[in-house]
Amino acid sequence: MVEDHHRIIKRLVFRLVKKHVAGTTMSSVIKAAAGLRGKNLLPTVTFLSDHVATQLSARYNINAYTQLARQLSRQNIRADLSVRLSQLGYFISAAGARSGVEEILASLGPGSKLWLESESGIATEELAGLCESNPSTPAGFEMPASLLTNGSADWYLGAKNKYVKLTTYNSVLPEAGTGNVAHRRAKHYVDMLDIFNRSIDRLARKNRVITVSSQDEKFMLGLLKANRDHRRDLIFEVPLGYNAKRVGMLLKLKANVGVYVTYGKDWIPYAINRLTEGRIRDIAMAVLNGEHKVVGNA
Repeated sequence: MVEDHHRIIKRLVFRLVKKHVAGTTMSSVIKAAAGLRGKNLLPTVTFLSDHVATQLSARYNINAYTQLARQLSRQNIRADLSVRLSQLGYFISAAGARSGVEEILASLGPGSKLWLESESGIATEELAGLCESNPSTPAGFEMPASLLTNGSADWYLGAKNKYVKLTTYNSVLPEAGTGNVAHRRAKHYVDMLDIFNRSIDRLARKNRVITVSSQDEKFMLGLLKANRDHRRDLIFEVPLGYNAKRVGMLLKLKANVGVYVTYGKDWIPYAINRLTEGRIRDIAMAVLNGEHKVVGNA
């Protein structure tokens, strides 16, 4: 009975996130990327894979990314790729993961670049260093905007890399503090907007091209309004399946819009990290960890 509940909950969670997944095959994600290019949107494609425990699994992922890059190039589809170093076996062999990055970069077509995603256990300096060591091929990396406002990432302002992505997911509403939840949420929004505005201003003054990954329409509009002078160097990235009317509104406001496109079978970690929050996040965590007692209490 518990296992039946587990399967049912898993199917329900997938129904909530499936619009954000292009499919399970390379052909499905290439088709999605081509469709986005036809709408003047820049796709950033990633392969959903997790739990790399062997060099063989790491090699499989490296091959998947290089093949994807070559197929996109052959079909003249301009798209960026996004990868986590852990997918390439970084925690098994850092040198092997760095070599994998080099292979993927060498496979990219004209106009495309590689993004290195931020993740626990890997220093931002490592990501920036890999990007800077490949000046002939465009590469960018993710970093928390707060690093630029607390002074701990001032080193990046002197780096040669041009592309940086500031992310808003995993920005948790503070549990402590005065006022009710609505008051704290409003204060959190204002604080995040201030952090991002200051970070964008510092980066734009150094001629960086800045991507902001977000699903919050109000947040993106606030950033767009506050950074009119930097509009040319500011790109908003939304997940595949994001509300089409909201995307259209951003385009009407002359905003640069990109779309984060995923494919593959390992969708639960992606759903937890990027798409879910609140009770849905708790359920997804329960499914991933096999915590049947949480599912039973739903």
